[in-house]
Amino acid sequence: MFIYTAKFPRKRVLLALALLVIAGGITAAFFLSNGDQDTQSVSAALQPVSLRNNEDRVSYLESLGWAVTPETAAIEELEVPKTFDSTLDSYLALQSSQGFNMNDLAGKTVKRYTYAITNYPGGDADMMISVLVYKKNLVGGEVFNSATGEILHGLAMPGSGTTATPPPAQTPTPGQQTPAPAQTPAPGQQTPAPAQQTPAPAA
Repeated sequence: MFIYTAKFPRKRVLLALALLVIAGGITAAFFLSNGDQDTQSVSAALQPVSLRNNEDRVSYLESLGWAVTPETAAIEELEVPKTFDSTLDSYLALQSSQGFNMNDLAGKTVKRYTYAITNYPGGDADMMISVLVYKKNLVGGEVFNSATGEILHGLAMPGSGTTATPPPAQTPTPGQQTPAPAQTPAPGQQTPAPAQQTPAPAA
């Protein structure tokens, strides 16, 4: 399981947040409606996002289309387990769909910064967004409902077409057709006659 040490203004508490959040699961509707978003995601290891301070984190979330509170709602230290059991499969799948490999962080401690979202589609006031940071680099994140503890989707805003990290230049996938080259006449095939004829000399 994940172990959180939460840091709130003027108090410190230990949270059993991970099990509550993960138990809520990631809804099947998200995976069905956001297939295109998942396929656009790329590896964070190839395209690291540096989040050195609060200004960087807020600017990054705004670049994804989110409006968030200027200060964090919570700062937590998350101890990533050395081995993952099946209860974390949905959570790991969500992070993987965004290009984040939690296996690379096994046994390490990351920080989780949570902000309140003020422009979530539909106007839900209970929506929060978290970013996971290790050595000042983005390594994961999610959007969840603070009232129910349910993770809804990854960092990208639904329907925005954005991704968690900048995509590299695309190359044709296996089986993808490339534009056909200009055709040359086959042997024996007639070529078109010239459009204009040369005028005959005056008699």
